[in-house]
Amino acid sequence: MQVISDPGGALALLLLALRSVGILGLASADPAVVPVADPAHLSDPDDRVRPRGAPRLIRRILRFRR
Repeated sequence: MQVISDPGGALALLLLALRSVGILGLASADPAVVPVADPAHLSDPDDRVRPRGAPRLIRRILRFRR
């Protein structure tokens, strides 16, 4: 049996209140036709600016010791 001294971990950045707005529409009245979708990820400039502070915050979290 191998003992793992450093089990590791993961941190993820999630934007939960995006300002970007995509579209979902019908390409045809035929239900067999795939709908048109454009998620427009990060199309609002603010959605691209807000995550810039994440690396600093993650470093602060990783330095925290009890």
